[in-house]
Amino acid sequence: MIHAIVLAAGKSERLGRPKALLDFDGETTLSLVCRAALDGGAGEIVLVTGAEAERVEAAAPKEHVKIVRNPNFEKGQTTSLKAGIAALPDDAKGFLLFPVDYPMVKADDVKRLLDAFTQSWTLDPGKLKWAKKIFVPVYIGKRGHPALFDISAKKSFLALGDDEPAHTIVRAGTALTENVPSKNPFILVDVDTEEDYQKCLAEHRKRRGSA
Repeated sequence: MIHAIVLAAGKSERLGRPKALLDFDGETTLSLVCRAALDGGAGEIVLVTGAEAERVEAAAPKEHVKIVRNPNFEKGQTTSLKAGIAALPDDAKGFLLFPVDYPMVKADDVKRLLDAFTQSWTLDPGKLKWAKKIFVPVYIGKRGHPALFDISAKKSFLALGDDEPAHTIVRAGTALTENVPSKNPFILVDVDTEEDYQKCLAEHRKRRGSA
């Protein structure tokens, strides 16, 4: 089973209000991200909270979500990554790292990653062996989010220092990484500013036919 780790612990200092709670015509960034993960095939969501924890947790879906509060969130996103990974269920064969500020990622984007994971194996003297370990969505040559990792990457993430970014693992595993083509330019768009939010809101309304 592939599970999703949704990172929603940041202080959102540039935006000035919690990214997870931004309004998308009655939905939130958090609800959009969780739905994309679950509808795309993720088994469970590990939601990592920190800043504004009570408000973010109150807005979380009630089913298929495990909440992990990170007391060290102010030390950086890597502490949240490690908190989420440490809380993965025992049945996890892999995990999707999904920052909450990518609300326009589609369920189809998640499904493509899971399909690539399922298809990436070779038979090595009668044994099932994964040929690739890391799966990253790519739009016109640029890597986006979320990224999927085989469970074997768990130890490497937990060994990261709090000041080491997650892309350290991706760069170190180039030979084990598969770029998964995407038709969605919004795998590259995170909500850091008001302009980003308005861009994503316009896209959301376009998709719903209410622009």
